[in-house]
Amino acid sequence: MKQSNQLTQILAEAVKQRKTGRFLFLTLTVENTSGNQLKSELRQMGRAIRDLMRYKKPAKNLLGYVRSTEVTVNHEVDQPMYHHHMHVLLFMKSSYFTGTDNYISQAEWTGYWQRAMKLTYMPVVNVEAVKPNVNRHKNSLLASAQETAKYQVKSKDILTNNPEQDLQVIDDLEQALAGSRQISYGGLLKEIRKQLQLEDVENGDLINTDSDDQKVDQVVREIVAKWDYQRKNYFV
Repeated sequence: MKQSNQLTQILAEAVKQRKTGRFLFLTLTVENTSGNQLKSELRQMGRAIRDLMRYKKPAKNLLGYVRSTEVTVNHEVDQPMYHHHMHVLLFMKSSYFTGTDNYISQAEWTGYWQRAMKLTYMPVVNVEAVKPNVNRHKNSLLASAQETAKYQVKSKDILTNNPEQDLQVIDDLEQALAGSRQISYGGLLKEIRKQLQLEDVENGDLINTDSDDQKVDQVVREIVAKWDYQRKNYFV
């Protein structure tokens, strides 16, 4: 909720500062991987996105971007496999849509991603234009912000009728995602985040998730549970 709220504030300010800017929603995927390779694969994807944004054609039209990671689990195999992909919300100059020298087709985006990841196969890439001022539309900026800021993993992907495999999935995901950031900013969106002086979500207040001052009238008891790798269970 806090990620989504902060991202919404940043995007609103970006639209104010660059009224002619346009948004694209880019989804970048690679082939499924095993648990012991997931962490290195995610790191490689993060580096590849930075490289992609520096390529000549994307860079000359790019104002800023925000990217997030999502991991889903394939249980229909002997050992769990992971589908890791990244959502990137791009803030582009209006010139992006003015001719082939600026516009990048889906095939070109796919080629750039293949090149950045150094893949020997053609990955699946999806790109859509976003309508920033129509909140009820499925391609609205609000919907794209919510998609970008959502959880890295979903509980429905972890919890099955196989407790032993569930524990393996939890361990794989914790090892792979430890120390990683759910959301990263670049360009103008990174600058605006600093301008708004938004606190770090990883270490900040997770009770008050929006920008309004709130008072908690009821007494709250805090219970912290930690994961014990040896016992494969939580303890309080």
